[in-house]
Amino acid sequence: MAKADRLSSEWFYEFCEKYGVDDPDEATPEQQEEYDEALDAIHASILEEYAAELTEKSKGAEEGST
Repeated sequence: MAKADRLSSEWFYEFCEKYGVDDPDEATPEQQEEYDEALDAIHASILEEYAAELTEKSKGAEEGST
């Protein structure tokens, strides 16, 4: 979860700097859509990494029990 928070925070500051706003709510609707899509991609990436880790752990546990 810390990684998702860090990446989301980094994107927040990059976005605000890119568009000269203090908060994504101050951006245009198109810019807000870009912000939301990027956040969704960040969270999807983190979930994929987590699922891969669980799969690896599961495979390791299965191999260790046989």
